[in-house]
Amino acid sequence: MTQRGAWGFTPAAERTVQCCRQLAAGSASANVWAVSLLRTLLQDESLAAACLQQFGVTEAWLQQGTTDAEELRALTIQPVVIGDAEGSRCGRGETLTAAEDPVAWIQLLERARAIAGRYSEEGAISSGVLLLAVVDQNVMLRSRMATLGATPESLSGFLFPEERSDSAPLAIEEPLQITGLMTLDTPVISGEPVSTESSLAIDRILDACLNRGREGLRVLEDYARFVLNCEHSSRTLKEIRHELTEAEQLLFRGALHRGVRTLLSARDTMQDVGTKITVDHEEKRESLQDLVTANCRRVQESLRSLEEFGKLVSPEFAAMVKQLRYRCYSVEQQLSPSATSASDPQCTRASRLEKARVYVLITEAMCRLPWQVVVEQALVGGANILQLREKTLNDRELLSRCRWIRDACEAHGAIFIVNDRPELAILSGAHGTHVGQSEIPTTDVRKLSGAGQLIGVSTHAPQQLLQAFQEGADYIGVGPVFPSGTKTFQQFPGLDYVRQAAELATGPWFPIGGITLAQIPELCQAGARRVAVTAAVTGATDPRRAVEDLQQSLAQHTPVVMPAM
Repeated sequence: MTQRGAWGFTPAAERTVQCCRQLAAGSASANVWAVSLLRTLLQDESLAAACLQQFGVTEAWLQQGTTDAEELRALTIQPVVIGDAEGSRCGRGETLTAAEDPVAWIQLLERARAIAGRYSEEGAISSGVLLLAVVDQNVMLRSRMATLGATPESLSGFLFPEERSDSAPLAIEEPLQITGLMTLDTPVISGEPVSTESSLAIDRILDACLNRGREGLRVLEDYARFVLNCEHSSRTLKEIRHELTEAEQLLFRGALHRGVRTLLSARDTMQDVGTKITVDHEEKRESLQDLVTANCRRVQESLRSLEEFGKLVSPEFAAMVKQLRYRCYSVEQQLSPSATSASDPQCTRASRLEKARVYVLITEAMCRLPWQVVVEQALVGGANILQLREKTLNDRELLSRCRWIRDACEAHGAIFIVNDRPELAILSGAHGTHVGQSEIPTTDVRKLSGAGQLIGVSTHAPQQLLQAFQEGADYIGVGPVFPSGTKTFQQFPGLDYVRQAAELATGPWFPIGGITLAQIPELCQAGARRVAVTAAVTGATDPRRAVEDLQQSLAQHTPVVMPAM
């Protein structure tokens, strides 16, 4: 049986992680951690080191392509001595995921854990798995290593040859017969060189598909940016456009080998028979969604052609385009208005937050029933938001619960919030983070989590309310209104603060603190339209019914605002 540490690392991988953390200590840059990990892998006598050397990846090669000062420092400081993991703190989970670790490093380790499950029955994270994870996770390294032929596919083939299919390739009915003038630098199809004429045709195809792909991506980016006001989708589409440009550089090198200065020189719009072919539906769009669907298809079809014809020129290019195509499938799902809650785009979270009425905080110690049962029943009853609030769980258990509740919330179309831990909210795929007055400031949470994540802030006075919204909070908690069993306060802002919040708040707000069903009428009379509760639901014998009663009482006592004449 493979010896493993707390995260399932083999001893060699434990040593690698330990030394990588020493090289990159103090940096928040994903690229610094990536090059540090690659450098550390090169130093150990492992299969990963042999794989890197096979493809020509050396420390000198890493330094030649690095201009960033932080990365250069990680590559040029005194090399660490990789000793035996025995006796080190590397095998302990708290060392591998220390509080000062940046999110990018934690995500890389999580990616390694996922990859390990594919190649090992026991899920052991080896040095080879770490190599695949860093190439898969880091765009900069993946692009650079692709120029050496070190793609994720070729690396995995070297590291885990037993995963290759042993079946013979399917035979084609008729072999390709391509004739014409041949050169040593022309592409090859099925073992036969391609004629100069065919090579030019391939370049024309690649040029046309790149144009169509870029144009379609720009249309989708403008839709996400100006129609949806969705920063998450806008950023994703922009990244895909730029990565497509990076991939094109591989084609440019291939074109030089064939005597073509650039793909542009192969373009011949006047002789392109396709410019004269149109269909009726192509000339009109019935709706914005029709426009989005058409351009999603345009991009996906272009990327598929680029992938297939690109294989004739640069397998590395084809591999990069394949990954971009998969990402575009996810983007289409995000841009679709019929997307289910399980694939809810981040740009709809604000609108769902606006409609939310019942917010339930989940703490196991406050649950009368098993916490999983409370979560499920609360969601069935119509809870709009669930927050996991656990102060004593270790990080691994907390992350596991976050992921469990996230899945449950997505299945019911609810928002999931993590208390105090923005890094766990990101790792688990939660919709946001809630912080108090003594926790990480809102501005710093936003730097860490990005614009796509919701941020909630507990406030106890009007000044805190105004400051929270000024600093970018998406919603606030107002209270404590009444004494509760979760927190102890010497003073309670009470209903007076609820009335002030009704006048001052510029975004969604939730009264919180000791709220029960019986208090809904006076809360609504004071101006509340939503509530956040714990014991009223978690301590109930029937959490589903408790949530239903809260929703019904809020609907009954919330005044109907008549539109202005």
